[in-house]
Amino acid sequence: MSQITSQLLILLITTFFLISGPHTVLLENDYMSQLPTYDTETNNIIKYNQFNRHQWNGHEYELIPISRTWLEASVDCEMRGGHLVTIATEEENNFVASLVSEAQIGEALIGFTDQETEGEWHWITNEPVTYTNWDSGEPADAGQEDYAGIRNDGGWPDLQVYEERPYVCEWESINVPINLTDHSPIIIESDNNFTEQAITEGWAGNGTPTNPYIIEGYNITSSEVLIRIENTSVHFIVRNNLLSGIDQSNSGIYLVNITQGTVRNNLVKNCRDGVHLVRSSDVEIDRNRVQDNMGAGIWLIIECDRNIISNNTCFSNGFNGIELGPSAGSENIIIYNTCYLNSNGIWLSSSSENEISNNYLCNNSHGVELESNSNNNTILGNTIHNNTGYGIYIENSHHNQIYDNYFIHNGHSESQAYDEGENNIFSDNYWNPGIDWSATLPLTSFSYWYPDTTHTLEEEEESMDLSSTSVATQRMALFLNLSSFLPLLQRVTILFFIITLLIVIRRHQLK
Repeated sequence: MSQITSQLLILLITTFFLISGPHTVLLENDYMSQLPTYDTETNNIIKYNQFNRHQWNGHEYELIPISRTWLEASVDCEMRGGHLVTIATEEENNFVASLVSEAQIGEALIGFTDQETEGEWHWITNEPVTYTNWDSGEPADAGQEDYAGIRNDGGWPDLQVYEERPYVCEWESINVPINLTDHSPIIIESDNNFTEQAITEGWAGNGTPTNPYIIEGYNITSSEVLIRIENTSVHFIVRNNLLSGIDQSNSGIYLVNITQGTVRNNLVKNCRDGVHLVRSSDVEIDRNRVQDNMGAGIWLIIECDRNIISNNTCFSNGFNGIELGPSAGSENIIIYNTCYLNSNGIWLSSSSENEISNNYLCNNSHGVELESNSNNNTILGNTIHNNTGYGIYIENSHHNQIYDNYFIHNGHSESQAYDEGENNIFSDNYWNPGIDWSATLPLTSFSYWYPDTTHTLEEEEESMDLSSTSVATQRMALFLNLSSFLPLLQRVTILFFIITLLIVIRRHQLK
Protein backbone atom coordinates (compact mmCIF):
# COMPACT_ATOMS: atom_id res chain seq x y z
CA MET A 1 0.00 0.00 0.00
CA SER A 2 1.42 3.41 -0.96
CA GLN A 3 2.27 6.01 1.67
CA ILE A 4 -0.37 8.43 0.40
CA THR A 5 -3.05 5.71 0.51
CA SER A 6 -2.11 4.82 4.08
CA GLN A 7 -2.32 8.46 5.13
CA LEU A 8 -5.75 8.84 3.56
CA LEU A 9 -7.01 5.64 5.18
CA ILE A 10 -5.81 6.73 8.63
CA LEU A 11 -7.46 10.13 8.22
CA LEU A 12 -10.74 8.63 7.05
CA ILE A 13 -10.85 6.09 9.91
CA THR A 14 -10.03 8.77 12.50
CA THR A 15 -12.69 11.13 11.13
CA PHE A 16 -15.27 8.31 11.16
CA PHE A 17 -14.63 7.53 14.84
CA LEU A 18 -14.79 11.22 15.75
CA ILE A 19 -18.11 11.64 14.02
CA SER A 20 -19.58 8.44 15.42
CA GLY A 21 -18.25 9.05 18.92
CA PRO A 22 -20.46 9.67 21.92
CA HIS A 23 -22.60 12.75 21.55
CA THR A 24 -26.25 13.62 21.85
CA VAL A 25 -28.21 14.10 18.65
CA LEU A 26 -31.77 15.38 18.78
CA LEU A 27 -33.34 14.06 15.60
CA GLU A 28 -35.85 16.29 13.86
CA ASN A 29 -38.64 13.73 14.00
CA ASP A 30 -38.09 13.17 17.72
CA TYR A 31 -38.10 16.89 18.40
CA MET A 32 -41.13 17.59 16.23
CA SER A 33 -43.08 14.90 18.04
CA GLN A 34 -42.53 16.82 21.28
CA LEU A 35 -43.67 20.25 20.09
CA PRO A 36 -47.05 21.52 21.30
CA THR A 37 -49.74 22.50 18.85
CA TYR A 38 -52.77 24.72 19.22
CA ASP A 39 -56.50 24.34 18.62
CA THR A 40 -57.35 26.32 15.49
CA GLU A 41 -60.89 26.98 16.69
CA THR A 42 -60.17 28.20 20.23
CA ASN A 43 -56.53 29.29 19.69
CA ASN A 44 -55.63 27.50 22.92
CA ILE A 45 -52.40 25.57 23.24
CA ILE A 46 -53.10 21.84 23.43
CA LYS A 47 -51.27 20.53 26.50
CA TYR A 48 -50.18 17.01 25.77
CA ASN A 49 -46.44 16.49 26.19
CA GLN A 50 -43.36 17.24 28.22
CA PHE A 51 -42.65 20.46 26.35
CA ASN A 52 -45.85 22.00 27.67
CA ARG A 53 -47.98 21.97 30.79
CA HIS A 54 -50.64 19.48 31.77
CA GLN A 55 -53.64 20.43 33.88
CA TRP A 56 -54.94 18.26 36.70
CA ASN A 57 -57.26 19.12 39.57
CA GLY A 58 -56.83 22.88 39.17
CA HIS A 59 -53.01 22.78 39.05
CA GLU A 60 -50.54 22.72 36.19
CA TYR A 61 -47.60 20.34 35.81
CA GLU A 62 -44.67 20.11 33.44
CA LEU A 63 -41.98 17.49 33.16
CA ILE A 64 -38.70 19.22 32.33
CA PRO A 65 -36.63 16.70 30.32
CA ILE A 66 -33.26 18.27 31.21
CA SER A 67 -31.29 16.44 33.90
CA ARG A 68 -30.29 18.60 36.88
CA THR A 69 -29.51 18.10 40.54
CA TRP A 70 -32.35 18.52 43.03
CA LEU A 71 -31.09 21.95 44.10
CA GLU A 72 -30.73 23.15 40.50
CA ALA A 73 -34.17 21.79 39.61
CA SER A 74 -35.72 23.54 42.60
CA VAL A 75 -34.28 26.89 41.53
CA ASP A 76 -35.39 26.39 37.93
CA CYS A 77 -38.99 25.62 38.93
CA GLU A 78 -39.06 28.75 41.09
CA MET A 79 -37.73 30.84 38.20
CA ARG A 80 -40.59 29.47 36.11
CA GLY A 81 -43.04 30.74 38.73
CA GLY A 82 -43.76 27.36 40.31
CA HIS A 83 -42.06 24.78 42.52
CA LEU A 84 -40.93 21.17 42.37
CA VAL A 85 -44.04 19.03 42.39
CA THR A 86 -45.67 18.09 45.69
CA ILE A 87 -47.93 15.05 45.94
CA ALA A 88 -50.85 14.86 48.35
CA THR A 89 -52.85 11.80 47.20
CA GLU A 90 -52.51 8.49 45.41
CA GLU A 91 -54.44 9.96 42.47
CA GLU A 92 -51.98 12.82 42.13
CA ASN A 93 -49.08 10.38 42.41
CA ASN A 94 -50.51 8.30 39.57
CA PHE A 95 -50.90 11.42 37.44
CA VAL A 96 -47.30 12.56 38.01
CA ALA A 97 -46.03 9.02 37.35
CA SER A 98 -47.92 9.05 34.05
CA LEU A 99 -45.98 12.17 32.99
CA VAL A 100 -42.72 10.36 33.72
CA SER A 101 -43.89 7.28 31.84
CA GLU A 102 -45.10 9.25 28.81
CA ALA A 103 -41.73 10.98 28.62
CA GLN A 104 -40.10 7.51 28.45
CA ILE A 105 -37.69 8.16 31.29
CA GLY A 106 -37.03 6.08 34.37
CA GLU A 107 -37.54 8.61 37.15
CA ALA A 108 -37.82 12.32 37.88
CA LEU A 109 -37.23 14.58 40.88
CA ILE A 110 -40.05 15.74 43.17
CA GLY A 111 -40.13 18.38 45.91
CA PHE A 112 -39.63 16.05 48.91
CA THR A 113 -36.47 16.33 51.07
CA ASP A 114 -34.93 15.76 54.49
CA GLN A 115 -31.90 17.97 53.82
CA GLU A 116 -32.52 20.04 56.95
CA THR A 117 -32.95 17.24 59.51
CA GLU A 118 -32.08 13.65 58.67
CA GLY A 119 -35.18 11.46 58.61
CA GLU A 120 -37.66 14.34 58.81
CA TRP A 121 -39.00 14.49 55.28
CA HIS A 122 -41.05 17.49 54.20
CA TRP A 123 -42.40 19.11 51.05
CA ILE A 124 -40.57 22.07 49.59
CA THR A 125 -43.72 24.17 50.08
CA ASN A 126 -43.98 23.13 53.77
CA GLU A 127 -47.49 21.81 53.14
CA PRO A 128 -48.60 18.84 55.30
CA VAL A 129 -47.30 15.39 54.36
CA THR A 130 -50.47 13.40 53.68
CA TYR A 131 -49.12 10.75 51.31
CA THR A 132 -45.88 8.91 50.52
CA ASN A 133 -45.07 5.98 48.23
CA TRP A 134 -41.50 4.90 48.99
CA ASP A 135 -40.00 1.98 47.13
CA SER A 136 -39.20 -1.09 49.20
CA GLY A 137 -36.24 -0.33 51.47
CA GLU A 138 -36.51 3.41 50.93
CA PRO A 139 -35.67 5.91 52.17
CA ALA A 140 -32.28 4.37 52.79
CA ASP A 141 -30.58 7.69 53.58
CA ALA A 142 -27.27 6.24 52.42
CA GLY A 143 -24.58 8.79 51.59
CA GLN A 144 -26.61 11.98 51.83
CA GLU A 145 -29.65 10.60 50.03
CA ASP A 146 -31.72 13.59 51.06
CA TYR A 147 -33.93 14.07 48.00
CA ALA A 148 -36.86 12.12 46.58
CA GLY A 149 -37.79 11.17 43.06
CA ILE A 150 -40.67 9.35 41.41
CA ARG A 151 -40.32 6.39 39.07
CA ASN A 152 -42.49 5.77 36.05
CA ASP A 153 -44.35 3.09 38.06
CA GLY A 154 -45.13 5.59 40.84
CA GLY A 155 -42.58 4.39 43.40
CA TRP A 156 -40.27 6.82 45.19
CA PRO A 157 -36.47 6.39 45.50
CA ASP A 158 -34.23 8.68 47.55
CA LEU A 159 -31.33 10.31 45.74
CA GLN A 160 -28.04 11.97 46.57
CA VAL A 161 -27.30 15.67 46.21
CA TYR A 162 -25.10 15.26 43.13
CA GLU A 163 -27.42 12.93 41.19
CA GLU A 164 -29.06 14.52 38.15
CA ARG A 165 -32.52 13.68 36.87
CA PRO A 166 -35.32 15.29 34.87
CA TYR A 167 -37.90 16.87 37.17
CA VAL A 168 -41.55 17.87 37.45
CA CYS A 169 -42.57 21.48 38.16
CA GLU A 170 -46.00 22.39 39.53
CA TRP A 171 -47.98 25.61 39.46
CA GLU A 172 -51.01 26.43 41.54
CA SER A 173 -54.17 27.35 39.66
CA ILE A 174 -53.48 30.15 37.19
CA ASN A 175 -57.09 30.61 36.18
CA VAL A 176 -58.71 33.93 36.94
CA PRO A 177 -61.28 33.36 39.72
CA ILE A 178 -64.89 32.85 38.64
CA ASN A 179 -66.42 34.98 41.38
CA LEU A 180 -65.20 38.43 40.34
CA THR A 181 -66.45 41.80 41.49
CA ASP A 182 -67.51 44.25 38.80
CA HIS A 183 -65.52 47.47 39.10
CA SER A 184 -64.99 50.70 37.22
CA PRO A 185 -61.53 51.56 35.83
CA ILE A 186 -58.88 52.16 38.48
CA ILE A 187 -56.62 55.23 38.23
CA ILE A 188 -53.82 55.82 40.76
CA GLU A 189 -51.63 58.90 40.35
CA SER A 190 -49.18 58.89 43.31
CA ASP A 191 -48.09 57.04 46.44
CA ASN A 192 -50.48 59.11 48.57
CA ASN A 193 -53.32 58.46 46.16
CA PHE A 194 -52.53 54.71 46.31
CA THR A 195 -52.79 54.80 50.12
CA GLU A 196 -56.07 56.68 49.99
CA GLN A 197 -57.67 54.31 47.51
CA ALA A 198 -56.37 51.25 49.38
CA ILE A 199 -58.17 52.44 52.51
CA THR A 200 -61.35 53.27 50.62
CA GLU A 201 -61.42 50.01 48.62
CA GLY A 202 -60.23 47.81 51.48
CA TRP A 203 -57.22 46.54 49.58
CA ALA A 204 -54.83 44.37 51.54
CA GLY A 205 -51.29 45.52 52.28
CA ASN A 206 -49.50 48.71 53.21
CA GLY A 207 -47.13 49.19 50.26
CA THR A 208 -44.00 47.73 51.85
CA PRO A 209 -41.84 45.00 50.27
CA THR A 210 -43.17 42.37 52.71
CA ASN A 211 -46.79 43.59 52.63
CA PRO A 212 -47.56 45.09 49.21
CA TYR A 213 -50.90 46.58 48.23
CA ILE A 214 -53.01 43.99 46.41
CA ILE A 215 -55.54 44.80 43.69
CA GLU A 216 -57.33 41.58 42.82
CA GLY A 217 -60.57 39.85 41.95
CA TYR A 218 -62.07 42.53 39.68
CA ASN A 219 -63.98 42.31 36.42
CA ILE A 220 -63.37 45.61 34.62
CA THR A 221 -64.88 46.32 31.22
CA SER A 222 -64.54 49.73 29.64
CA SER A 223 -63.30 51.74 26.65
CA GLU A 224 -60.99 53.64 29.03
CA VAL A 225 -57.67 52.48 30.47
CA LEU A 226 -58.74 49.66 32.79
CA ILE A 227 -55.98 49.93 35.45
CA ARG A 228 -53.63 52.93 35.34
CA ILE A 229 -50.92 53.43 37.98
CA GLU A 230 -48.34 56.22 37.69
CA ASN A 231 -45.66 58.01 39.69
CA THR A 232 -45.42 55.45 42.51
CA SER A 233 -42.61 53.72 44.36
CA VAL A 234 -44.72 51.67 46.78
CA HIS A 235 -44.87 47.92 46.34
CA PHE A 236 -48.04 46.50 44.83
CA ILE A 237 -49.48 43.44 43.12
CA VAL A 238 -52.22 43.48 40.47
CA ARG A 239 -53.47 39.91 40.20
CA ASN A 240 -56.39 37.63 39.37
CA ASN A 241 -58.39 40.19 37.38
CA LEU A 242 -60.42 39.95 34.17
CA LEU A 243 -59.78 43.09 32.12
CA SER A 244 -61.76 43.55 28.90
CA GLY A 245 -61.68 46.53 26.56
CA ILE A 246 -64.69 47.52 24.49
CA ASP A 247 -63.29 49.14 21.34
CA GLN A 248 -59.50 48.50 21.63
CA SER A 249 -58.92 52.21 22.22
CA ASN A 250 -56.89 52.06 25.46
CA SER A 251 -54.49 49.82 27.37
CA GLY A 252 -55.57 47.15 29.78
CA ILE A 253 -52.88 47.78 32.41
CA TYR A 254 -50.89 51.00 32.00
CA LEU A 255 -47.92 51.68 34.31
CA VAL A 256 -46.03 54.98 34.03
CA ASN A 257 -42.99 55.93 36.12
CA ILE A 258 -43.36 52.89 38.38
CA THR A 259 -40.92 50.87 40.45
CA GLN A 260 -41.43 47.71 42.46
CA GLY A 261 -44.73 46.49 40.98
CA THR A 262 -46.04 43.04 40.08
CA VAL A 263 -48.66 42.15 37.46
CA ARG A 264 -49.63 38.50 37.83
CA ASN A 265 -52.27 36.07 36.60
CA ASN A 266 -54.56 38.52 34.84
CA LEU A 267 -56.55 37.94 31.66
CA VAL A 268 -56.32 41.07 29.48
CA LYS A 269 -58.14 41.14 26.16
CA ASN A 270 -59.62 43.36 23.47
CA CYS A 271 -57.59 46.42 24.49
CA ARG A 272 -55.19 48.60 22.53
CA ASP A 273 -52.25 46.97 24.35
CA GLY A 274 -52.53 44.33 27.04
CA VAL A 275 -49.87 45.48 29.54
CA HIS A 276 -48.03 48.76 28.78
CA LEU A 277 -45.03 50.10 30.73
CA VAL A 278 -43.46 53.55 30.27
CA ARG A 279 -40.38 54.66 32.23
CA SER A 280 -40.94 51.86 34.72
CA SER A 281 -38.35 49.60 36.31
CA ASP A 282 -38.12 46.56 38.59
CA VAL A 283 -41.60 45.42 37.59
CA GLU A 284 -42.49 41.73 37.31
CA ILE A 285 -45.05 40.71 34.66
CA ASP A 286 -45.77 37.06 35.33
CA ARG A 287 -48.27 34.38 34.28
CA ASN A 288 -50.71 36.67 32.51
CA ARG A 289 -52.77 35.81 29.47
CA VAL A 290 -52.96 38.67 26.97
CA GLN A 291 -54.98 38.07 23.84
CA ASP A 292 -56.92 39.69 21.02
CA ASN A 293 -55.48 43.15 21.64
CA MET A 294 -55.11 45.56 18.73
CA GLY A 295 -51.47 46.39 19.50
CA ALA A 296 -48.96 44.44 21.56
CA GLY A 297 -49.65 41.88 24.20
CA ILE A 298 -46.95 43.31 26.50
CA TRP A 299 -45.19 46.58 25.57
CA LEU A 300 -42.27 48.32 27.29
CA ILE A 301 -41.22 51.72 25.96
CA ILE A 302 -38.76 54.46 26.98
CA GLU A 303 -36.35 53.84 29.85
CA CYS A 304 -37.76 50.61 31.22
CA ASP A 305 -34.96 48.73 32.99
CA ARG A 306 -34.57 45.51 34.99
CA ASN A 307 -38.10 44.26 34.41
CA ILE A 308 -38.91 40.54 34.32
CA ILE A 309 -41.48 39.26 31.82
CA SER A 310 -42.05 35.58 32.57
CA ASN A 311 -44.49 32.72 32.04
CA ASN A 312 -47.00 34.81 30.08
CA THR A 313 -49.13 33.61 27.18
CA CYS A 314 -49.49 36.22 24.42
CA PHE A 315 -51.56 35.26 21.40
CA SER A 316 -53.63 36.73 18.62
CA ASN A 317 -52.42 40.29 19.24
CA GLY A 318 -52.38 42.65 16.26
CA PHE A 319 -48.77 43.73 16.68
CA ASN A 320 -46.26 41.70 18.65
CA GLY A 321 -46.60 39.28 21.51
CA ILE A 322 -43.93 41.11 23.53
CA GLU A 323 -42.40 44.45 22.49
CA LEU A 324 -39.40 46.29 23.87
CA GLY A 325 -39.02 49.68 22.30
CA PRO A 326 -38.40 52.06 20.95
CA SER A 327 -35.75 52.86 23.56
CA ALA A 328 -37.19 50.44 26.10
CA GLY A 329 -34.07 50.30 28.23
CA SER A 330 -31.80 47.46 29.28
CA GLU A 331 -31.35 44.50 31.63
CA ASN A 332 -34.88 43.29 31.01
CA ILE A 333 -35.43 39.52 31.12
CA ILE A 334 -38.00 37.85 28.86
CA ILE A 335 -38.19 34.23 29.94
CA TYR A 336 -40.53 31.20 29.73
CA ASN A 337 -43.23 32.98 27.71
CA THR A 338 -45.41 31.49 24.98
CA CYS A 339 -46.20 33.79 22.04
CA TYR A 340 -48.19 32.61 19.05
CA LEU A 341 -50.44 34.03 16.32
CA ASN A 342 -49.03 37.56 16.74
CA SER A 343 -47.36 39.82 14.18
CA ASN A 344 -43.97 38.86 15.69
CA GLY A 345 -43.36 36.75 18.74
CA ILE A 346 -40.82 39.09 20.41
CA TRP A 347 -39.75 42.44 18.93
CA LEU A 348 -36.95 44.78 20.06
CA SER A 349 -36.29 48.29 18.74
CA SER A 350 -33.47 50.47 20.07
CA SER A 351 -33.27 48.21 23.12
CA SER A 352 -29.96 46.74 24.21
CA GLU A 353 -28.45 44.42 26.83
CA ASN A 354 -31.59 42.38 27.42
CA GLU A 355 -32.05 38.62 27.75
CA ILE A 356 -34.57 36.59 25.74
CA SER A 357 -34.45 32.99 26.94
CA ASN A 358 -36.47 29.78 27.06
CA ASN A 359 -39.51 31.18 25.26
CA TYR A 360 -41.78 29.25 22.90
CA LEU A 361 -42.53 31.30 19.77
CA CYS A 362 -44.70 29.78 17.07
CA ASN A 363 -47.07 30.72 14.25
CA ASN A 364 -46.12 34.40 14.24
CA SER A 365 -44.63 36.33 11.32
CA HIS A 366 -41.03 36.37 12.66
CA GLY A 367 -40.20 34.54 15.87
CA VAL A 368 -37.76 37.23 17.10
CA GLU A 369 -37.02 40.58 15.43
CA LEU A 370 -34.24 42.99 16.40
CA GLU A 371 -34.02 46.39 14.71
CA SER A 372 -32.74 49.95 15.06
CA ASN A 373 -29.59 49.36 17.09
CA SER A 374 -30.85 46.71 19.46
CA ASN A 375 -27.36 45.66 20.47
CA ASN A 376 -25.66 43.29 22.90
CA ASN A 377 -28.78 41.25 23.60
CA THR A 378 -28.62 37.57 24.55
CA ILE A 379 -31.04 35.18 22.86
CA LEU A 380 -30.74 31.64 24.14
CA GLY A 381 -32.65 28.44 24.71
CA ASN A 382 -35.76 29.47 22.77
CA THR A 383 -37.93 27.18 20.68
CA ILE A 384 -38.79 29.10 17.49
CA HIS A 385 -41.18 27.04 15.45
CA ASN A 386 -43.45 27.29 12.42
CA ASN A 387 -43.34 31.07 12.02
CA THR A 388 -44.32 32.23 8.55
CA GLY A 389 -41.30 34.51 8.12
CA TYR A 390 -37.84 34.13 9.65
CA GLY A 391 -37.16 32.42 12.93
CA ILE A 392 -34.99 35.44 13.77
CA TYR A 393 -34.73 38.68 11.81
CA ILE A 394 -31.91 41.14 12.60
CA GLU A 395 -31.68 44.56 10.96
CA ASN A 396 -29.17 47.26 11.91
CA SER A 397 -28.48 45.59 15.27
CA HIS A 398 -25.08 44.41 16.37
CA HIS A 399 -23.05 42.31 18.82
CA ASN A 400 -26.00 40.10 19.79
CA GLN A 401 -25.42 36.53 20.95
CA ILE A 402 -27.80 33.88 19.64
CA TYR A 403 -27.12 30.39 20.94
CA ASP A 404 -28.70 27.11 22.05
CA ASN A 405 -31.97 27.90 20.24
CA TYR A 406 -34.15 25.49 18.26
CA PHE A 407 -35.24 26.73 14.83
CA ILE A 408 -37.88 24.35 13.48
CA HIS A 409 -39.80 24.70 10.20
CA ASN A 410 -39.94 28.47 10.03
CA GLY A 411 -41.51 29.36 6.74
CA HIS A 412 -39.17 31.63 4.80
CA SER A 413 -38.34 29.95 1.50
CA GLU A 414 -34.57 30.50 1.70
CA SER A 415 -33.53 30.34 5.34
CA GLN A 416 -34.71 30.56 8.93
CA ALA A 417 -32.52 33.53 9.88
CA TYR A 418 -31.76 36.95 8.46
CA ASP A 419 -28.85 39.09 9.66
CA GLU A 420 -28.04 42.58 8.38
CA GLY A 421 -26.16 43.55 11.51
CA GLU A 422 -22.49 43.26 12.39
CA ASN A 423 -20.70 40.87 14.73
CA ASN A 424 -23.81 38.97 15.75
CA ILE A 425 -22.69 35.59 17.08
CA PHE A 426 -24.66 32.45 16.24
CA SER A 427 -23.49 29.39 18.15
CA ASP A 428 -24.76 25.89 18.95
CA ASN A 429 -28.24 26.40 17.54
CA TYR A 430 -30.32 23.56 16.12
CA TRP A 431 -31.64 24.11 12.61
CA ASN A 432 -34.00 21.56 11.15
CA PRO A 433 -32.44 19.89 8.10
CA GLY A 434 -33.29 21.32 4.71
CA ILE A 435 -34.00 24.93 5.70
CA ASP A 436 -31.05 26.21 7.69
CA TRP A 437 -28.75 29.16 8.21
CA SER A 438 -26.27 28.09 5.54
CA ALA A 439 -28.82 28.92 2.84
CA THR A 440 -28.17 32.63 3.43
CA LEU A 441 -24.49 32.56 2.41
CA PRO A 442 -22.73 34.83 1.72
CA LEU A 443 -23.37 36.96 4.80
CA THR A 444 -22.07 40.27 6.10
CA SER A 445 -20.80 38.33 9.10
CA PHE A 446 -21.42 34.98 10.65
CA SER A 447 -20.26 32.79 13.49
CA TYR A 448 -17.31 30.63 12.59
CA TRP A 449 -16.33 27.54 14.56
CA TYR A 450 -15.20 29.62 17.54
CA PRO A 451 -18.35 31.03 19.15
CA ASP A 452 -16.70 34.30 20.23
CA THR A 453 -15.37 35.37 16.84
CA THR A 454 -16.91 36.30 13.49
CA HIS A 455 -15.37 36.28 10.05
CA THR A 456 -16.58 37.22 6.60
CA LEU A 457 -16.14 34.79 3.75
CA GLU A 458 -13.79 37.24 2.04
CA GLU A 459 -11.54 37.51 5.13
CA GLU A 460 -11.30 33.74 5.44
CA GLU A 461 -10.52 33.27 1.73
CA GLU A 462 -7.64 35.75 2.01
CA SER A 463 -6.23 33.99 5.07
CA MET A 464 -6.08 30.46 3.59
CA ASP A 465 -3.54 29.10 1.10
CA LEU A 466 -5.89 26.61 -0.53
CA SER A 467 -7.97 29.16 -2.39
CA SER A 468 -9.59 26.54 -4.58
CA THR A 469 -11.01 24.73 -1.57
CA SER A 470 -11.45 27.61 0.90
CA VAL A 471 -15.13 28.30 0.19
CA ALA A 472 -16.06 24.64 0.46
CA THR A 473 -14.05 24.30 3.65
CA GLN A 474 -15.75 27.33 5.17
CA ARG A 475 -19.16 26.04 4.22
CA MET A 476 -18.30 22.79 5.96
CA ALA A 477 -17.14 24.73 9.03
CA LEU A 478 -20.35 26.72 9.08
CA PHE A 479 -22.41 23.54 8.82
CA LEU A 480 -20.48 21.93 11.66
CA ASN A 481 -21.12 24.97 13.84
CA LEU A 482 -24.78 25.65 13.14
CA SER A 483 -26.05 22.10 12.97
CA SER A 484 -25.11 21.80 16.68
CA PHE A 485 -24.81 18.06 16.37
CA LEU A 486 -21.34 17.93 17.90
CA PRO A 487 -19.57 19.59 20.81
CA LEU A 488 -17.21 22.44 19.95
CA LEU A 489 -13.97 20.48 20.44
CA GLN A 490 -15.17 17.66 18.20
CA ARG A 491 -16.14 20.11 15.45
CA VAL A 492 -12.73 21.82 15.58
CA THR A 493 -10.93 18.45 15.50
CA ILE A 494 -13.00 17.17 12.59
CA LEU A 495 -12.43 20.38 10.67
CA PHE A 496 -8.67 20.04 11.25
CA PHE A 497 -8.71 16.53 9.76
CA ILE A 498 -10.79 17.69 6.78
CA ILE A 499 -8.34 20.48 6.01
CA THR A 500 -5.40 18.10 6.46
CA LEU A 501 -7.06 15.63 4.09
CA LEU A 502 -7.47 18.36 1.47
CA ILE A 503 -3.81 19.33 1.84
CA VAL A 504 -2.69 15.69 1.39
CA ILE A 505 -4.84 15.36 -1.72
CA ARG A 506 -3.52 18.61 -3.15
CA ARG A 507 0.12 17.60 -2.56
CA HIS A 508 -0.54 14.23 -4.16
CA GLN A 509 -2.02 15.97 -7.22
CA LEU A 510 1.08 18.17 -7.56
CA LYS A 511 3.47 15.21 -7.62
